[in-house]
Amino acid sequence: MDSNTVNSIEEYISEIKKIQKERNCKVFVYRGEREDYGPTSCVPNIFREAHYLSNSNFEKNIYNDMYSKGIVPKQTYLETAIDAQHGGFPSRLLDVTYNALVALYFATEFKEDEIIKKNPIVTILFIDEIYIPGSHNSEEIFDQLVAEKSVLKDLHICSFNHKLLDHMNKNERIRAQQGAFILFQGREYKKIPDIMYKKIQINSAAVRQIQKDLDQIFGLNISKIYPEPHNQIEIIKNKNGYINSQNHSVDNEFKIALKMFKKINDNRQIKFNDFVQKLLDKCSGNLSISDERAIVKELNIIEESLLAFRYDLELSLKQIDDFIEKKMYPELNDKIKPEVSSLFNNIVKEHLLTLNYDLSETNIKVTSEKSFLLEI
Repeated sequence: MDSNTVNSIEEYISEIKKIQKERNCKVFVYRGEREDYGPTSCVPNIFREAHYLSNSNFEKNIYNDMYSKGIVPKQTYLETAIDAQHGGFPSRLLDVTYNALVALYFATEFKEDEIIKKNPIVTILFIDEIYIPGSHNSEEIFDQLVAEKSVLKDLHICSFNHKLLDHMNKNERIRAQQGAFILFQGREYKKIPDIMYKKIQINSAAVRQIQKDLDQIFGLNISKIYPEPHNQIEIIKNKNGYINSQNHSVDNEFKIALKMFKKINDNRQIKFNDFVQKLLDKCSGNLSISDERAIVKELNIIEESLLAFRYDLELSLKQIDDFIEKKMYPELNDKIKPEVSSLFNNIVKEHLLTLNYDLSETNIKVTSEKSFLLEI
């Protein structure tokens, strides 16, 4: 993932404004890290150790033990997970913040005598929907995730659905950080899609001055930031239009995954069209052999992504058949299969039609749609 490097708070804010202007997005959240950790960047700690989730009751055991030892009061598993997150316990929640300067603070949080060897990173995440931690649907989702077995935990497709949980005023830390969480579902880690985020690098040589400015200009020394209750009214009103309040269901999980699939491929489509058009403009419509090879290479990447997601859907629908046959989850039925297949096929047909249009001025052809469609 490409990232831009900034040298001051002014450049950082300017870069964020530029990114926000480019993105058609409803909500932005931020995560600061002291360096780009590569494959483990933006990974919840429960997925960093394979043995954590080898025990299906691992999470529930932790939360129950926290209650039994008086670490937390009697509360929902989701509320306990939020407390556990800030206590250093393994969790499937990823800390983020609504405040870009708070993320910058965490990215540049180095001790005075510490040597800064690498550029810190702030990741900006682009969010379409918010889930409220205290709502029925959020609690039901989390209860399923910590259960020994559940559709949400076992169904492959659910691992692709990353959900923003809004902050709760549970403790001073969350209030001070204006924090929220990205919830990762399923038994296996799935990376947040590239289309959902962008990174900004902080020049390591500029960290000390940024620390000083955050403290002296913005009062970050973080402990001074406590949202005033009357200032929360407008925030709550503004978020209301993006809150997902649908009851949890397997149907909705498939629809969430399909929505993201369409969004990712629409973005690829735009980039592909720009790529083809630039080549056509450069050569006045007479493509060279190397140009055609370059287009075919990009086309193959798109076609492979369609096939990969079709495989994920086929795997998940096969799981549905197995779950029904074994009577594992009474809420399941086979009516979901034709609906999911139809939704996927409609997306694919629309996508292939646009690809063919993009290539109409060339001799390159898209693979037949039959290769991509799911059987209904």
